[in-house]
Amino acid sequence: MRYGIKGVAARYNSGTIIQLPEPFNHHHIFWAVAQLSEKKQLQFEQPVMPEDQGFYTEDKEFISREEALAIAISNGYQPTEYNNSGHIFSEDLW
Repeated sequence: MRYGIKGVAARYNSGTIIQLPEPFNHHHIFWAVAQLSEKKQLQFEQPVMPEDQGFYTEDKEFISREEALAIAISNGYQPTEYNNSGHIFSEDLW
């Protein structure tokens, strides 16, 4: 767990939240869902909106990119000059 963030998460309109641990990135979730949807094993709506892309903490709670940034900073993360957007990406963490 890095900076208090355990992994990436995507929230779908159905209410389903898919989580993958560090070192995965959001695109890994989207790729897996697309592959499973193509095989008719899962049916999730695409695409996931930016506000539904986030992270999860040790207690498996979904948090937004903005919330993740605040948690990471409180755990020692130093935002870089190129990322001053107010939210964080998995590439910033691992």
